[in-house]
Amino acid sequence: MDKAKLKKRVYAFALKILKLIDSLPNKKPYWSLGDQLLRAGTSIGANIIEAQAASLKERFC
Repeated sequence: MDKAKLKKRVYAFALKILKLIDSLPNKKPYWSLGDQLLRAGTSIGANIIEAQAASLKERFC
């Protein structure tokens, strides 16, 4: 899978996570669940960016 396609899929997944969280009831028990879903679902993109930066750093050192 090429990088551009992966980035688009990860972005689409993050948007789906946001829609899911938005659909949860606004009650206290769901707040921590929504918070965890948000952090886990959106961290994928951050991990990809971090891995790419590490790969670039490795090439130039």
